[in-house]
Amino acid sequence: NNQDQDRPAPALSNKSKSVGVMETDQGAKDVSDAANAANRDNVAVETAKNAVSNAASNVKAEVKTAAHAVCRETVKLIVITRLAIVLVKGVKKSIKRERHDDNLLK
Repeated sequence: NNQDQDRPAPALSNKSKSVGVMETDQGAKDVSDAANAANRDNVAVETAKNAVSNAASNVKAEVKTAAHAVCRETVKLIVITRLAIVLVKGVKKSIKRERHDDNLLK
């Protein structure tokens, strides 16, 4: 039993060595491919994040534009309403004056 432990390990044949090198090279290539794939995935995720961010910015800008348009229309309505009130008051005063003038003539 001790004799087995004292023996040097058998030398690898050249064929075994080249298979080991090929497997190591393949393993390194697989790791490199996985890293490249992960990199592509990260780029895709970043691209998607940027697209979502841009879309959100566009929506924000459109909402702002729409809000400004609503504000402008609201201001127009307020101005028109005030003008209508002034006009109605003027017409009422005019009618009162005419009635007053008519009463004076009677």
